[in-house]
Amino acid sequence: MTQRHSSQRLTDLMRLLDEMGALHEKLMKLVDARSAAMRRADVQAMRTLLEQEKQLVQHIQQREGLRQQLLDLIGEEVGLGPHASRVMTASQLAQRLVEPQRSLLLSSAQKLQAIVARVARANGAAGTLARAVLDHLRCVFDAVTSGLDGTEAYAQRGLRPAPVQARILEVLG
Repeated sequence: MTQRHSSQRLTDLMRLLDEMGALHEKLMKLVDARSAAMRRADVQAMRTLLEQEKQLVQHIQQREGLRQQLLDLIGEEVGLGPHASRVMTASQLAQRLVEPQRSLLLSSAQKLQAIVARVARANGAAGTLARAVLDHLRCVFDAVTSGLDGTEAYAQRGLRPAPVQARILEVLG
């Protein structure tokens, strides 16, 4: 391949990495919004945000496929075997390039790597929050479905009625 093709493919790769970074920024905002919705117990917002996340992740996966194709083409141009560039880090591939392409590739890759790490941390925190919410709801559900054994209540006149062995859901409907 000519230097012009190689240069164009590297330019395309760097643009793609920048685009993927922007997509991950959007994903970060959605993860943060979903965490806020969990804190508010806004089920509809959680559902909507999760659907938006799924669509965005699908788009990111499509862009990842294109990134791998570009890496294959660039790898062939710099003398690598089929698919060898897919398993290389950006710094390993950059070592095979000349300046300014080397620096530009490293800069784009580092920016993407940073936002991907932020998204992973935020998503981990959202997962922890979701598990805490589920644990809380499980405790609430257990309390609601357990019997009222040993509990006491007051009647309208202030008298203690005899304890009732009934489930709260049976009493409240």
